[in-house]
This record gives sequence, structure tokens and C-alpha cells, in this order.
Amino acid sequence: MGSSLVSIVMPTRNRAHLLEKSIRSCLSQTYKNIELIVIDDFSSDDTPSIVKRLSNEDDRIIYIRNNTHRGLPASRNIGLLNAHGEYIFFSEDDLILSRNVIQILTDTYVKLSSKLKIGAIAPRLKLISNNLFYKRIRGCKQVVGLLNELTGEPYFSYDIPAKKVLLAQHLPATALIPRKILKEIGVYYTGYKFNYFREESEIYLRMLKRNYVLVYQPKAVAFHVIWNRGGCRTNSFLTRCIALLYNHSLFLTRMYGMRAIPMFLVYLLNNLSKIRYLNNPKKIAESITLVERAGFRKAYWKTLTHYLDILKSIP
Repeated sequence: MGSSLVSIVMPTRNRAHLLEKSIRSCLSQTYKNIELIVIDDFSSDDTPSIVKRLSNEDDRIIYIRNNTHRGLPASRNIGLLNAHGEYIFFSEDDLILSRNVIQILTDTYVKLSSKLKIGAIAPRLKLISNNLFYKRIRGCKQVVGLLNELTGEPYFSYDIPAKKVLLAQHLPATALIPRKILKEIGVYYTGYKFNYFREESEIYLRMLKRNYVLVYQPKAVAFHVIWNRGGCRTNSFLTRCIALLYNHSLFLTRMYGMRAIPMFLVYLLNNLSKIRYLNNPKKIAESITLVERAGFRKAYWKTLTHYLDILKSIP
């Protein structure tokens, strides 16, 4: 795979203040056989001039501008349709890659794919933020990625300094995915709204349902810059709450069928029980309700049993 083309797909919207660093981190990868597809989702800032200037410096950049605001999932799909690589790496406009991220992820795929049916490999994401609430919540979650069997919620931290790869039920949107797998499971669903919460959860659950393995590679490190403007972020607490409820209910309906109704009710009750901790982010992150304890315990044992079966099948 050393010479295989990797297509880096980077949607962006009104992040001119971050975009150049993000693009340059992609272009400076030690793995040179890449193309970088930047999908400008109808930005109103200096994004076009920045990307055009950088594309004059490096012809590996492909610039696509949407003629209207299409949203994050649709922009990812547009990038995928224009990609030529055998492997797709979904990046972000607020992500700074270490120089060896693509090399480590591709090497990991080569090493493990002969033994495991790999769906996606994600790097470690180190958080850069002045938002204390966000940092504390992310800092208190010390599992790579589990899906609660009772509510469908992922519980995760993508900044775990493990010494070797870990298997997970959920990964960040930033990941290396073989193109053939996306052809099999389908592209991103564009029905999610607002902050597009759960778009990646659906992709990964589709993989799990087809017995693909999700891999976290801590040796590949990227830096996630949390910024309060641009992209699909909103500072409105009400809008965030509406997005969470709408997108999670849609995710459950699409992925769990009739089970979605009781799962959503349990999800609501579980999160209502945490309202008393609204001004204490550490308590929100550390409080494990009975629902979470039961759901994650079930998910843990289900995952462990599944991966033991995989290991038994390896010759």
C-alpha cells in the first residue's frame, strides 16, 4: 500500500482564521502520495482566496466551492465523489495533523488488515481549547468509544495515551477509511441538522453491523482546535439542545427501528437526571447513572465477546 493514493477530504465553512494551518499540516505529511480536496461550503470570509493561493503553491489541492450552504455531511459526500484515492482520510478545518499521521495510519492498516476486517482507523486527538467546560468533559471520559446499548449514546475520549492500538465501537469523524467500504455501506446521511451531531455515529454503526472493526491508533496524533465561530458550531444553548434531541432521535430511528422509541425515552430520562449538574461540567462528565452503567457494561461485554471471536478466527 506504500504507493496507494490517499484522498484527504476537508469540508470547511467560515474558518479562514484556522484553514491555512490545517491545510499546510496536510500538505507536509511524510506520506507524499496524497490529494487534498477542500470543499468550501459557501463561506462568506476569506476562505476562497486562501485556498486558491495555497493551490497555486501545491497542485495536490483540489478546491470545490458549493453554490449554496449544503451542510457538513453533504460536503463530505461531495469530496468523496471527487476523490481519486484508494483510501479516504476525513479531516477537518479545525484540525492540525502531525507530520506522520497518514503514514502511521496507512502502515497500521497494512499490518492489521491481513488479520482483521478493518472499517476505519482514527488518530489520537489532542484538544486545544480555552473552553474549560469542554476540556473538563473531554478530560473525564477515559474510554476510547463505547455505544450505550440502552440509549445509543457514544461515550468516548479520543485523547488516550495508550501504548498500542485499541478496538472501539465509536471513533471521531477524523479517520482513514478504505474507499471500497464506503461504497459498500453508503455515504453520509444528509438528514442530520444544525451541528450534524450523529453523522459519524451512523457511519460507524453501519460498519459494526457488517462486522467491521474500528481501530484507535494513539501513535498518530492530531490537534483539535476548538473555536467558537465558523464551521457548524453555535453558541446558543437552546439550539445545541434541539440539535442533540433531533439528531439523536433521527439516529435511533434510522439505526434501531422500533427499538428507537424506548431507547429515546431512556435517553431523555437519563440526561434529565444530569440537569442538576449544569453548572459543574466535571460532575456531568463523572456522573455515571444506573442507565449508563448498565448500558455500557452490556456494550463492553458484547464488544469483548465479539473481539474474542475475531481473535479465534485469526490463523
